[in-house]
Amino acid sequence: MADSRRISDRERAVGRIGKKSRRKKRKIRKTFIWFLFLMVVGVAVILSLTIWFPVQKVTVSGESVYNQEQIIGAAAIPVDQNLFLLPAETVVQRIEKALPYIGSATLKRIFPGTIKIVVSPATVTACYQVDSGYLLISNKSKILEKSSEIPDGVTVLKGIDSQTETIGETLMISDVNKSTLLNDILTSFNSYNINAEMIDLTDTVAILAKVDNRLIIELGSSTDLTYKIAHLSEMLKQMDATSTGVINLKLWSSAKPEAYFSNENISQYG
Repeated sequence: MADSRRISDRERAVGRIGKKSRRKKRKIRKTFIWFLFLMVVGVAVILSLTIWFPVQKVTVSGESVYNQEQIIGAAAIPVDQNLFLLPAETVVQRIEKALPYIGSATLKRIFPGTIKIVVSPATVTACYQVDSGYLLISNKSKILEKSSEIPDGVTVLKGIDSQTETIGETLMISDVNKSTLLNDILTSFNSYNINAEMIDLTDTVAILAKVDNRLIIELGSSTDLTYKIAHLSEMLKQMDATSTGVINLKLWSSAKPEAYFSNENISQYG
C-alpha cells in the first residue's frame, strides 16, 4: 500500500511538472506570436511612412479666381512626399499667403496617393487708407491687395493704424482695443444686415458710422454697443428709405433706450 501511494504521489508530481511545462511553453508561444505581430505592425508603419503612399497626384476643387496650376504651384508639395507625413497646415498657410484671394484652403488625403485641395474665395469687405492708396481687407481681416480706388460696397475704416501692409497677411491694428471694437461693430452690423460705408474709430468714445450712403450713426462709446446697433436696426426698418441725416445713439442705455434722428446734410462727414 505504501509503495502504491508513493507511486501515485510521484505520478501526481510528474503531472504537475508536465502541466507547468506546457503552460510555460504556451506562454512562450503566445509571447513569440505577439512579438511577431508587433514586428509586422511596426514594419508596416515604417513602410507606410517611408516607401508606401507617396503623393502621386494633386487635384483642386472649389471656387477661386486662380487656376489649378497656380494653386498647385503655391502648395509646393514635393514630388513623392509621403501622404501621412505631408505638413498639411504648412501647405495651407503657403497657399493662403501666396494667393490672397483664397479665403480658406483645406487638404484631403485620398488613398493611395492623391491630395485634394479644397478652396473657397475671399471677398473684399473693408478697406484702409495708406500712403500708397487703400489696403483691401477680407471679412477675415486678411490684406488682399492695394488699390488706388475704393471698390463699391466696401466699408472704409478710419482712425486705425496697421502694423503691416503686406499682401496675404492679417491686418494687425496697433491698438488692441480698437481691433476688438472694430470686430464687434462689424459682427453686429453683419448680424442685422446693416451695410456700413464707413466706420470711424478716431475717437473711441465718439464712434461714427455711415450707413446706406445717407445716414451718419453716432454710436458714442463702446458701452452697450450691441444693444445700440440692435436699436438702430429697428429704427432703420421704420424710417423712410430716402431720409438723410444723423441718428444719435450716444446717450442710449438700458435704463434709457432712446435714439434721436435729425434730418440734415451729412456731407461734412465725408
